[in-house]
Order: sequence, then C-alpha cells, then structure tokens
Amino acid sequence: MTAAFVMQDPTGNITTSQATYTLKGQVSFDSVNIFINGAKQTALQWTTVTNWQENVNLVTGANPFTVEGRDRSDHVIAGESVQFTITRQ
Repeated sequence: MTAAFVMQDPTGNITTSQATYTLKGQVSFDSVNIFINGAKQTALQWTTVTNWQENVNLVTGANPFTVEGRDRSDHVIAGESVQFTITRQ
C-alpha cells in the first residue's frame, strides 16, 4: 500500500473566524519536503510516518495557499500540489 498526497484539512476553500488554522495532510513516500506558499517547512509536526500538520497565521480576508510535496532535489512531484483559500472573517 502506498501513501498518497492528500490535503486532509482543509479539503477545499473555507471561511473561519480564527486567527490561526492547523493545516493537515498526508504525503506519499516519495515526498521528503513539504512547501507551503513556496517556503520549505522545516518545523512540521509529523503525527505519523506520512501525516503532518502545520499551524498558519491568517490575516483578515482571503489567505491563498499552495501546498506541495517535493522530492530530495526540491522538485514538485507530479500530482502533489494543491491550492485552496482560507478566508478569515
């Protein structure tokens, strides 16, 4: 069984009143680096071998996100990129 790249929370565009939000996802075994909005995440919380979470700060209004799974050379792995927006009211 192979783990897949999945955004577990949020699963699409959402609206919240919170100032912070915990992004949660699962990566494939090929992914060794997670990038959020172009920045390599070095302090992710790993909850299992393939599941991760990261707290992000939100400004009022639209907060667009791109989350990518990348290989050891920091190249985006095919099918391992997702975009969504968290809107803070």
